[in-house]
Amino acid sequence: MKKFESENVQLNSSAENVFEYVGNLSNFGKFMPEQITNWHSTADTCSFTVQNMTTLSMKVQERVPFERVNVVPDGKSPFEFTLQVLLIPIRTDHCEAKIVFSADLNPVFSMMASKPLQNLVDLMAKNLEKIYS
Repeated sequence: MKKFESENVQLNSSAENVFEYVGNLSNFGKFMPEQITNWHSTADTCSFTVQNMTTLSMKVQERVPFERVNVVPDGKSPFEFTLQVLLIPIRTDHCEAKIVFSADLNPVFSMMASKPLQNLVDLMAKNLEKIYS
């Protein structure tokens, strides 16, 4: 599995508050890049279109309170992946977050998708940081 990780971002909120927010997939659309369109979601599932590419569906696989949310494909996907939002408590009113995308990519697709997937996790982290700045 190839892994793409954002830098840790500083969030001016507790890990508990951020967990409640990112643990609800309806909120994921608020920190996705602008190339994501046709967003539809519930607390546990979401579907969207990656501009000029494909439509994906995801679901929450696991929620570990105040630590992480794991999201996986829901149905057909061009490849297997796990998207994680990791939370690191710093103080009662401050935490750090990191976005990690692990994907089972063949070598050709890995060459084509590596930069866009790294950009995805970086943008998601920066957008989450803006929400909590």
